[in-house]
Amino acid sequence: MTGDRVYISKTGAGVPVTHHSALNYLAVQNTPRLGGLQMQVGLTIHDDNVLSNYHDIFIPKAVKYSAGLLDYFFRGTIDVGLIGYDTNTMQYTNLIVNTSGQDFYGGAFYLLLETNGVRILIQSNSLSGTIASGASTNMIFPGPLPTNQSKLFLVYQGTIGVTNGNQALDPADANICIAANRVWIEQTKTYIYHPW
Repeated sequence: MTGDRVYISKTGAGVPVTHHSALNYLAVQNTPRLGGLQMQVGLTIHDDNVLSNYHDIFIPKAVKYSAGLLDYFFRGTIDVGLIGYDTNTMQYTNLIVNTSGQDFYGGAFYLLLETNGVRILIQSNSLSGTIASGASTNMIFPGPLPTNQSKLFLVYQGTIGVTNGNQALDPADANICIAANRVWIEQTKTYIYHPW
């Protein structure tokens, strides 16, 4: 067979790679084992077959690991709903439920109003203690309610998953985990019934 390079395969020490690298023509002709005077720089990964092998092996792994990392930092889940309005103080109350399966500790809640794709911070409340998995807390904020073109979002940023003494399960991610959800708003609807 005629060609201008020889492919080197990796058969051990981890993942096998059929086209691990390519050895060019001059390196094959001048190898010290054949009595060549010198061996030119000849190993390269700049080859379509080599790059295709690396792509097929490493891109799926990179995507898998990246997805796992994102899932880890965004593992917290919350359910949040607008449950009341005080006409005296003109303030609304959000009920926030920790549905993540792990305790929240420290950090803060951020209430955002989105209108036409632009989000603004309405209010932030610090969490001084712990919200256990399945437990709830309230967040009070001033009106008015969003219009049909607006949406409310609540974001928690803090520690998700703690051990005794409220120490983060993994100290590297203390106070940086995220849980977020859109605020559901219960509205009363009136229907007119016509028997005809």
